[in-house]
Amino acid sequence: MDPAEPRRTSHYASRRAHTDAQLAAAVRDLVVQHGYTGLTIEGVAQESGVAKTTIYRRWGSKAEMVFDLILHPTAQGEDGQAASDPSCVQDSIRQLAESTVTMIASPVGLAVIPGLLAEMAGNPKLRASMESVLIKSAHDDISSVLNEPVPHPVNINEFHATLLGVPYVRLYLLNEKDVDRITDQLTDQLLLLIGLPPRPDPASCPSA
Repeated sequence: MDPAEPRRTSHYASRRAHTDAQLAAAVRDLVVQHGYTGLTIEGVAQESGVAKTTIYRRWGSKAEMVFDLILHPTAQGEDGQAASDPSCVQDSIRQLAESTVTMIASPVGLAVIPGLLAEMAGNPKLRASMESVLIKSAHDDISSVLNEPVPHPVNINEFHATLLGVPYVRLYLLNEKDVDRITDQLTDQLLLLIGLPPRPDPASCPSA
């Protein structure tokens, strides 16, 4: 192996991460200002300072770019660090519910998700591609949360549908605004799905 290869690889990864951060910041700013419909790759290129050709080499459409930069990295926080390890499965469920509701209820989520879903509905190829990534990513996250024994066998698809469906309906269709209340309700429903009772104090776990 060329001794310089690891340095080149590290440099490329660092440069790509920096470019992605610039693009993600531009997408967030523009989508909040102009909505998903008003977002364009040309506008993102101008706002971020990243060449349009570079963007098109990575993504074939606006939808793919937005999904990859904004919605796909759901397992990490805004600072790119993994969430802290919870002390029990109940706290894991609470943490997962909170991060999901926070993402969907954020100004970026409120601006992006309805438009992205509408675009997916009209493009079967895009929908199939993005669903495969989203479902695999979400299933991996859910499986990692449920790595402890639980009373009931878990249907991952049902768990996933509840995790995303409950906050979507409450925020978008019922126009509810209380994020903490939605998080509490979602946590309770997810705990019931795996055979655990809702806990009045989500910060404490049962003693071993």
